[in-house]
Amino acid sequence: MSILNTNDTVSEGDTVIVHVDFATLLSVRVDPTVREPTVQTKYGAIPYKNLIGHKYGTKYHCKKGYVFILRATPELWTKTLPFRTQILYLPDISMIIMHLDLRPGCMVGESGTGSGSLSHTIARTIAPHGHLYTFDYHDLRVQQAEKEFLQHGLNHVITARKADVYAEGYLELDGILDAILLDLPRPWVAVPKVKKALKRSCGGARIGSFSPCIEQVQRTCLALKQEGFADIVTLECLMRPLEVKAITVNCWNEPKEPEAAAEGGKPLKSPFSQTTFPATIVPGDVPGHSGYLTFASLF
Repeated sequence: MSILNTNDTVSEGDTVIVHVDFATLLSVRVDPTVREPTVQTKYGAIPYKNLIGHKYGTKYHCKKGYVFILRATPELWTKTLPFRTQILYLPDISMIIMHLDLRPGCMVGESGTGSGSLSHTIARTIAPHGHLYTFDYHDLRVQQAEKEFLQHGLNHVITARKADVYAEGYLELDGILDAILLDLPRPWVAVPKVKKALKRSCGGARIGSFSPCIEQVQRTCLALKQEGFADIVTLECLMRPLEVKAITVNCWNEPKEPEAAAEGGKPLKSPFSQTTFPATIVPGDVPGHSGYLTFASLF
């Protein structure tokens, strides 16, 4: 089954997402031949064989409640994948896809593969005729990523390779890639290799780099300038939750006519009244920081 598939019902071998509640999502590969072919939820166990033929997006009733059976997408896979490394999440991924100018048919490089979170979104964006070459120096991670890409039907769009891009570069891909994303501890070391791999065009090939520390960004920007890259820009994705609350404030009511005064010269009625209305509260502190995204063009 391909994660790009749009079938209406679950088939054997599909990877499905079990939506238990807002905070609980489970990814399940429907393989009835495994030793214990069930998925456990707080509402009860779900046999894999019962999922086959079930319509995507509908409820599945368990003994103590119900869950939703959803089609696997790159976004849902990012929320449920098995962690092998730290991963990129949707706010950063969306910025990367946009600023690398990815579209169907693009040839893209990625270093390193990690847990494959970004790889799935890139594959969907450039399919069906584009291709992603993703590199990682860790052999076991490459093998696990290849297995997942095969299970998700992405092996025709993604090629995973074991390589040290610092030393080896992008092998035989020099001059054919439209864009490259670096997620490395020392991205500035890889910049000369990236320059060789990028395709020269009037529109400009794109490079992106994700770094958690500003010192890494500084060294990467210097390397990009030295290698002749242009339009260098660094962005930071920050999560700022907004809260809606009912706010009560005192209002001054200007009297239309002079009011009679009681003994002692005090007004009989207070000129103030209270008004309650919904308002958006902006937090003073921003709790989330994932990293810095640096982008540049090569003409």
